[in-house]
Amino acid sequence: MADPVTTAVTILQMLQQVMAYLPAQPTPEQADRARASLSQARSIADVGASILGCYHRTGRFRSVDVLEVPWQRGQQYNAKTSALLRIDWNGALTQAPYVMIVGIAERDGMVITAIQTDNAMVPPSAKCPLAQWTKAN
Repeated sequence: MADPVTTAVTILQMLQQVMAYLPAQPTPEQADRARASLSQARSIADVGASILGCYHRTGRFRSVDVLEVPWQRGQQYNAKTSALLRIDWNGALTQAPYVMIVGIAERDGMVITAIQTDNAMVPPSAKCPLAQWTKAN
């Protein structure tokens, strides 16, 4: 299995390339092509699951959606590429559904994540290495 940071860098670069070809208001055909490109990159789910596992080790990953590319706040991180992700997951004990909105930014082969919203009863781990700039292997 690929290193999650390296996978995240690759996915961010792929998302940036896909979005570069879309006009501000894509036609339905262009939107379908973009969705098809993303659906082929099954590793976006791996990125979402890795981010969840870093912040909520026992959480059970359900899905990830790309909300923005580039992420509007990515400029704050001087990001070359960025995205805003919505991660849907369940708690391990109660199976309660939770949502985490997290920004991910990349520059110079390094990745950082920034939680925007997390509605879990247990706060995200402060020890997650992705909360700091992390170099891809």
